Amino acid sequence: MSVRCLKIYLFLWCISICPIYSAAKESRYVALQIGRGMQTNKVDVIWRFYEAGPVTFRKERLKSSSVYDITLGQKVAENTYVEGEVSYSPKHKFTKKVSGSAGHTPLFDRLSAKIQSTSVFFNVNRHITSAQYNVSKCVKITPFVLVGAGIAFNRVGVTHDVDQHDDTVELKGASTEQFAWQVGGGILVSIKERLNMVISYRYRDLGALKASHCPSLDHREHLKGKLRLSTVLIGVVYKF
Repeated sequence: MSVRCLKIYLFLWCISICPIYSAAKESRYVALQIGRGMQTNKVDVIWRFYEAGPVTFRKERLKSSSVYDITLGQKVAENTYVEGEVSYSPKHKFTKKVSGSAGHTPLFDRLSAKIQSTSVFFNVNRHITSAQYNVSKCVKITPFVLVGAGIAFNRVGVTHDVDQHDDTVELKGASTEQFAWQVGGGILVSIKERLNMVISYRYRDLGALKASHCPSLDHREHLKGKLRLSTVLIGVVYKF
């Protein structure tokens, strides 16, 4: 996925928030959400290594991370909206011990990793008004579903502490561009005329992760896999 693709997504997002399809009052909105992203799959992490031999990998699950989300939306048809969304998850991480050898010398090391991901999505959001529930005269609950695609920028940082040599190797991987997609749904709870509370769930595939280039281990990979998240968010929506 290239920067050119990102420009295309941003162009589509700009179109989506322009009042081309609807000039009605409150047809646009901004949503601010915060939540947690929990990894649904496991990544391959180096487990045993040898100076001149094969590397054994072990599957590990990253810890959950806070997720921060901002969305701009535009109504394009009855109960249908297009959205431009930016999401940031700063701290998917883990720490574990690895073992290996350099010649006949056994090594017992500590490996820690932290993954940061920034993603941009272009979504289609559909409100299911047929399932709308009126709690009171002023409060109503409206369910919705959404699907989106975009691009994720994933940065992997790995620290390898080599106990035997009192050495530390840090791998600061460059941010890689990956195709990303999501599906999800949630509910909108009306608070005031232009203000709603939103609770949502997203399944997100944010593409591949990879960390390598370790001089002390002959440039072997330390971590590889995909970042797939179950994300729960809560926030507010303001219509304008």
